[in-house]
Amino acid sequence: MEWLSVVPGVLAALAVTLVPGLLVAWAVGLRGLSMTAIAPIFTATAAVVGAIIAGAAHVPWGPLPLVATAVVLAAAIFGMRRLTTGRRLWATTSGILRTERALPSRSEMIGITIGAVGEIVLLSYVWGRPDHVSQTIDAVFHLNAIRWIEVTGSASSFTVGQVDGSGFYPAGWHALVSATAQLAGLSPAVAVYCSSVAFAAAVWVPGCVYLTQQIAGTRTAVSIVAGVASMAFGAFPILLLDFGVLYPNMLVVAMLPAFLAFVAQALGVSAAPVLSRRLAWFVLLIGVIGLVLVHPSGLHAVVAFGWPMLIVALWRAWKRRRDLGSKMWPLGAILLGGVMLTALLWLVVHPNPATYWDPLQTRAQAIGESLAVAPLGESSSPLTAVFVIVGALVLFRARRAAWAAGAVLVALYLFVNVSAYDAMPFRRSVTGPWYNDSYRLAALLPVAVVPVVAVSVVWLGERFAAQRWIRSRRWTSVPAAVCLVCAVFVVGQAPNVVSAVTKARGNYDLSYASPLLSADEAKLLSRLPQDVPPGATIIGNPWTGTSLAFALADRRTVQLHLLSSITPDADLLAHSLRYAETNPAVCQAVKRLGVSYVLDFGTNEIAGGKHDYDGLRFLDSDGVAKVVDEVGDARLLRITACS
Repeated sequence: MEWLSVVPGVLAALAVTLVPGLLVAWAVGLRGLSMTAIAPIFTATAAVVGAIIAGAAHVPWGPLPLVATAVVLAAAIFGMRRLTTGRRLWATTSGILRTERALPSRSEMIGITIGAVGEIVLLSYVWGRPDHVSQTIDAVFHLNAIRWIEVTGSASSFTVGQVDGSGFYPAGWHALVSATAQLAGLSPAVAVYCSSVAFAAAVWVPGCVYLTQQIAGTRTAVSIVAGVASMAFGAFPILLLDFGVLYPNMLVVAMLPAFLAFVAQALGVSAAPVLSRRLAWFVLLIGVIGLVLVHPSGLHAVVAFGWPMLIVALWRAWKRRRDLGSKMWPLGAILLGGVMLTALLWLVVHPNPATYWDPLQTRAQAIGESLAVAPLGESSSPLTAVFVIVGALVLFRARRAAWAAGAVLVALYLFVNVSAYDAMPFRRSVTGPWYNDSYRLAALLPVAVVPVVAVSVVWLGERFAAQRWIRSRRWTSVPAAVCLVCAVFVVGQAPNVVSAVTKARGNYDLSYASPLLSADEAKLLSRLPQDVPPGATIIGNPWTGTSLAFALADRRTVQLHLLSSITPDADLLAHSLRYAETNPAVCQAVKRLGVSYVLDFGTNEIAGGKHDYDGLRFLDSDGVAKVVDEVGDARLLRITACS
C-alpha cells in the first residue's frame, strides 16, 4: 500500500478528531489555539456519549451520529450562553478574559506545524507501511473491536467489551477510529495508522504548545520551541505505540497537556488565561467525560499533576486572605476535599490487582533515566537532564509557575516509584491505576517535561544573547540565540528519538518471522474473502495470529482476542477436532458453533506462549478437513468430517 493512498484517510482522521469538538468549543466562546487544543477532548466526549446513546437507540455508529451529538451539545451550550450572559457562569464579559484570533497566531502555527510534521514522519517510519499491524498481543483486541463496531453498529462502552467477553469497557478510542474507518472506507489496520497520526499531530502537539503558554506566556519563542520539544522525546507518543500496544493510553496521554492547561486556568495559576475560572471549570466538566471514557487513568494523571497547581493556588489564596484578615477555613476545606477526592479515586477506580507488573531496574537507573527523559533503556543525553533541571529551577523561582516544576517532580516520582521499588508500601497503591506498569508511567514524563524544556531553551537563549561579548555581533539577536540553543537540544535528543523509532519499527515489521502475523500468514488472510464465504466461522489458535482474520479479512473467528474466555464447545474443538471421525461430540460442537473452516498457522505463538490447540493440527492427514489454500506454512482448511 502506497503512502499517498492514505492521505484521504489521514484527512478523514483529522476531520473526525477536530471538527465535532471545534463546534462545541466555538459554542463555548473559544477561539484560536484554545479552541484547537480543547477540540479533540470535546470530540471524545461527543463520541463516547453519542456511541452510548446510539447503541441504546439501535442507531448504527458512524460519523453522522458523532457529528449529530456534537451539534446537539454545541446548541445546548450556545443556548445556555445566550440565556446566562451577564450572570455568574459567563459573567459580564461572557467569561472570556482574553479575546483570541479566530485562528492560532503565526508563531503558534509554526510551532504546531514543526511538531506535527515531525510526528507524522516518525510514526510513518515506525509503521513501515500504513497497512501493517502491531505485532503485539493487544493489537488483536483493538483491531477486532473496530471491525466488531462496523459489523454490529455499536460503539457503546457497554457493548464493545463483548469482543473479549468482558463487561463495561471505555471505548472512546475505538469509537473515534471506527468513525474514521467508515468515513474514509479504510480497513481497521489503516484506520489505526491514520488515527494515530492525527492524535499525535492534532492532539498532542497543540496541547503541548497551549500548556507551555499557560506556564510561560504567549511569546513567539515559547510557542515555537514548545512545538519543537513536543516531538523530541521517544517516551511519547512512540513508546505507547510500541509497547502493549496501548492505543487508548496513547490518546488519553495526548489529551493531557490541553486538559491540564484548562485546569491551570480553573485554579487561577495560568500565565495566559483565556477563560474565567468558572467557565474553565465548565469546560473541564464537559471534557472529563471524554477523558475518562478514552482511558480512566487519564483522570488519575490529571489529579496527580493537578496537586502542584492546587498547592500554589492555595498558597497564593492564603497570602491574600492573611493580608486582608479573612477567614482561612475555606482553604482548609478545599485542601481536605482534594485529599478525600484523591483517596477515593485511587481506592475505587483501579484495575484488577492480578494484572500488576513488577519493577524493572535499580533506583539509580530509574532516577538517571527520568532526569534524562530516556526511560527503560532508551538512548540518553546528559544535555537533556541539564535542560530539565535549568527549566525547573527557572520556573520554581518564578513562583507563579512553580507548579510546572512540581509537575516534573510528580512525573519523576511516579516513574522511579513504579520502575525501581519492589517492597515500598506505597508502590501498589500509588501507581496501581497504571497497573504498576513502568511503560505507562514512562509515557507521562514528556507531559511534564516538554513545557519545562521549552522554558529552559528560551531562557538560556535569552541569557546567551544578553552577554556583552555576544551583543556586539549582528547575528546574535535573541531569536537567533534561542534557535541556536534549540538546535543544541534537538541534536542532543536525536539519538533518543532514533532509538525509540528503531525499536518500535520492529513491532510493525511484516516478515517471515514476525511474532504475531508473518508475511505468509498475512498473504493468506488477504485471500480469505475469496476462499471463505461471508457468514462462515473459522477456528484457529489465536496466539498464532489467526484471530486477525476478523479484522483483516472480515471473516468471523471463534475467539476474537487472545485473552478472551473460551466456551466448552470451542475448548473441545481445540483439543479434539482431529478426532471428529470417532467422537460424535466433536461434530455436535462444530454444528453448535457453526464452524466450517480452520486456520492453521503452525505452533509458533507470540511471546513464546504454549497453549494446547493440538486438536486443530494434522486435520487433512486425519481425514477431517481438506486444504483450501496455503502460503508457506500457513494453511486454510475446510472441515469435511461433519458435513
